[in-house]
Amino acid sequence: MLDTLALVVVLLFAFHMVALAVVAFANPALASKYLLGFAASAFAHYIELLLRILIGGAFLLRAPGMLFPGFFELFGWIFLITTAGL
Repeated sequence: MLDTLALVVVLLFAFHMVALAVVAFANPALASKYLLGFAASAFAHYIELLLRILIGGAFLLRAPGMLFPGFFELFGWIFLITTAGL
């Protein structure tokens, strides 16, 4: 169950990144406004931190079953460590 939930989180994050790249290419001002929105309030900032912890944990859980497990494990740790720094 937890493994499936982690897979869903990883796939949603991947879709989000692709969509953000398309928007950033098509309308850079809109992408900038979206990204800066996370710094607009304390509540938005804490939501971002919570999502980063969730995504980092999902990458760590799913890493062993992925094609390049070392890369995805490193990516998960980078997410968690940078979140702790924020």
